[in-house]
Amino acid sequence: MNPKPKRKRWPWLLLLAVALVATVLIPDRSGLRSPAQTREVLARLKVKWQHPGPPVVELYGPGCGDCQLLMELLDHEGVPYELVNSQRDAATRQVLAELSKNHFGRPAFPTTPTTIVGTRIVHGPDIQSVVSAVKRQHDWQ
Repeated sequence: MNPKPKRKRWPWLLLLAVALVATVLIPDRSGLRSPAQTREVLARLKVKWQHPGPPVVELYGPGCGDCQLLMELLDHEGVPYELVNSQRDAATRQVLAELSKNHFGRPAFPTTPTTIVGTRIVHGPDIQSVVSAVKRQHDWQ
C-alpha cells in the first residue's frame, strides 16, 4: 500500500506572497491624478461645482436602486453633490468607462453609482467611503 503523495503547497504560497507585495507596491491607478484632472472631467460632464470643498459628483443610472440609496444617504449626511445621468450622452458614458478602472488601472465593468470626490473615485453606494474622502480632502482648492 503506497501512501498518498503530499502536494507541494509552496507554489501557491509564493503566488499569494507575490500578489500581496504587488498590491502594496503598485500605485493605485483607480482615481484621478490631480485637481486639474478632476476639473477636466467635470468640464466633460458639464458640471460647474459651486460649493466649498472637493466636488462630489454622482454618476447614476435611471432606475438604479443603489443610486437612489446613495442619494438619500448623501442628503442625510448633508453632503452637497451634483447628479449626472450616466446614460445622458456618449461623452458621459465614455467618462464613466474611463473612471471604472480597477486598482491596477485596468478597465472594469462600468457600474453605477460611481462617485467622484475630488481626486477619488468611489464605486457603489459606499457612503462611508464618500464621506471619508470628503473629509480627507479638506484642503481642496
